[in-house]
Amino acid sequence: MLQQNQILDQTYQIINEIGEGGIGKVYLAWHLRLEKYVVLKQIRQSSINEYTRTEVDILKSLHHPNLPQVYDFIQMGDSVFTVMDYIEGMDLENLKKTGYQIPQDDLIRWFKQLTDVLVYLHSRNPAVIHSDIKPANIIITPQNDAVLIDFNVSLSRQTDTVIGLSLDYASPEQITLMQQQLTRPLTGMGLDGRSDIYSLCASFYFMISGIKPSVFYETTPLVSMENNYPEVFCQIIDKGMAIEREERFRDSAELKKSLDTMWRRTAAFKRKLILIFAAGLAGIIIVAVVLFTAIKGARERSHGEFISEYNSCIEAVNSGSSSAIMECLNFLNNNKEALEKEPSIKAEVLSGLGECYYNSGRYEEAADKYLEAAGLYSNNLTAKRACYSRVILSY
Repeated sequence: MLQQNQILDQTYQIINEIGEGGIGKVYLAWHLRLEKYVVLKQIRQSSINEYTRTEVDILKSLHHPNLPQVYDFIQMGDSVFTVMDYIEGMDLENLKKTGYQIPQDDLIRWFKQLTDVLVYLHSRNPAVIHSDIKPANIIITPQNDAVLIDFNVSLSRQTDTVIGLSLDYASPEQITLMQQQLTRPLTGMGLDGRSDIYSLCASFYFMISGIKPSVFYETTPLVSMENNYPEVFCQIIDKGMAIEREERFRDSAELKKSLDTMWRRTAAFKRKLILIFAAGLAGIIIVAVVLFTAIKGARERSHGEFISEYNSCIEAVNSGSSSAIMECLNFLNNNKEALEKEPSIKAEVLSGLGECYYNSGRYEEAADKYLEAAGLYSNNLTAKRACYSRVILSY
């Protein structure tokens, strides 16, 4: 055990012991040359063979705003130490204990920051698997950012070995490997980035529900609980915690993509209300325009049939009918010649068709129809701008 004020390697002055991690004691120290606080982690003798200089060199190469910087690797007699940034702040486990009601936006933002960290780690060559993500290893800084600490378990080179883990947040495959190490030869199953995804999602499951998850009993999905978080965000966490790793996200990049596109689904209800209002107002305008333009535009078919079919098409769009897409397509196909002479009517139908595709989640088809409609609005700049706005939302 290191003593207060003891100096290691003529550089690090020990302040005090601040904890004990999965593979050894943790000390707060003062870097005499840089004049800043650092953390020294003393590795247990039993773990030294698993924690080589090569691994620390890989960790030293990591540079990410939401990771501590690893500076040094010190060997003193039978003791081995790693030196890294001291991250000021409070970890999520202790923050939860305070009873502080974390704002929803903050918790989601921290989750996204840590997902970015996983994308960075898992894309390294070799990939870095943290393997011990838990609330106690996530520090919230005074700047309100999340930092992932305590790389004390494994890299991708050692994914068939488990040095230590936290049962509440460890993935099922980590626990299986640990049991195999204790009882029988390994099967070669190994770990990959999906194990980190499980642990990250399990940590935030606890932060939202207050319940520590476990692979030893059935965990109630977040979507089945009453909470103030978007249902789609809860679905993401539940998927990341699937017992079978094939049912989780393929990798951290897919998790990030799901988070980045989450807004489309969480904001869908608000957009739908706006669209209903806009569609109703547009319907009134369209009817007025049709009364003026239909006489001139319907030469191949009778005026009455043209108006009837057009009204039916617009009513289907405004009501959100499941037949609206087909009615719009039929109208466009059956009146090609007439609509070529009446581009404003064609533009209105194309715009309505675009709304139908958008509400059905067919964003690329929606964008195509909005663009086509915008090209037909030669004099109506307001309608043209509206179509281009909808194109942007569709991507």
